[in-house]
Amino acid sequence: MVAAANVESKEGDPFFERRGIDDRAAFFIGGINSRADTTAQVNSNVGIGSTLLLERLFSIPRERNYARFQGYYRFSRKHRLDFRYLRTSAAGTNTLLDEDITVGPLTFQIGAAIGARQEMRFGAVEYRYAFVNDGKAEAGISTGLGIVDLDLEIFGQISVSPGPILTASERVSETIPLPVVGVYTDFTLTRRLFLSVEGLLFAANYDKYSGDISDVRAALRWHPAQFFGLGVAFNRTRIDVDIERSRGDVSIDYVLEGPSVFITFLVPGLK
Repeated sequence: MVAAANVESKEGDPFFERRGIDDRAAFFIGGINSRADTTAQVNSNVGIGSTLLLERLFSIPRERNYARFQGYYRFSRKHRLDFRYLRTSAAGTNTLLDEDITVGPLTFQIGAAIGARQEMRFGAVEYRYAFVNDGKAEAGISTGLGIVDLDLEIFGQISVSPGPILTASERVSETIPLPVVGVYTDFTLTRRLFLSVEGLLFAANYDKYSGDISDVRAALRWHPAQFFGLGVAFNRTRIDVDIERSRGDVSIDYVLEGPSVFITFLVPGLK
């Protein structure tokens, strides 16, 4: 009897009639095809390092395919907890010199190459408060904590055969917590068809870190069933950080943007 009464109350509620779904919680799994631009500058105590365009200098592919996970849990129509996570990595090498030089009876093989490996993880947990949530539109603000995990290695190698191989490398590996704030909207276009736009932003300067984050996403999703949905989105993530180190400061700027497709799973129970 209680379950029947609950179903009746939802069916008679304009909120559920407009939306057509009951989403106490949702989980999104998406695949993103993005274009990447990465800029790095590694300084030393004796001078300023060169600005390195990693994709161009080290022949790292600009096209990246990676997964994005996102979801939320609603405590009520106005209060919910959101999370997001993405990871991307790439590597490349560029041969600067590869020649054989003959001097009399001797032949010297001379080679020089440079390369880079990079990995970036970004995750955030946010509390969201909706100023409006009437079934036709949901809009609000968010605040929370984001974590950026960076791992960048740049290396070079010079060889003269016969003879030794000379190598040099520089690695930056940091985990940076940053507070974040954001805004979001979710519009009911038709029953079970939704348009959402959200942005997560922040700039901070504390301890040995400074920089800014922006993670913007516009998505169109359709729910053929109450517990399942499909969608397409456009994503743009930028992470620009400066790190102070005893042996020299480091600046890294990541820009990832591109379309994605995703599936959504819903957990009912919102009243």
